[in-house]
Amino acid sequence: MEDKILTNHLGGPLYLSRELFVRLTEDKNKLGAVNLLDELFSNPDEVWQLELEEPRYVWRYVKFYQEGVLFGIVDLADISELRIADWYFMDHDPDDPDANAQSAAIDALRTGILKRKYVKK
Repeated sequence: MEDKILTNHLGGPLYLSRELFVRLTEDKNKLGAVNLLDELFSNPDEVWQLELEEPRYVWRYVKFYQEGVLFGIVDLADISELRIADWYFMDHDPDDPDANAQSAAIDALRTGILKRKYVKK
């Protein structure tokens, strides 16, 4: 696989390097979410801007599914070449005894400055 170009929520290019893809997909959970990445980044439910040290900024993309929530991180270090830095899925089963803890863990990641919230039709 060569570097892949996806589309971000603003309609611009978003890069996923081959090296990062190979490294991250060694984790079976990340590999299972690969087919959802196009939808996550081009049509997210929420986009949060996070401030890291240096100052440095990233966008955290959020997509809600019946089984849980998919998160994706985009590095804004080079605004002319946005790069995917990570993605991960967090399970949420309302019937699980740990449903409240699952919800709290998901909500804890929905922080920063809300840049976009998409209303479902």
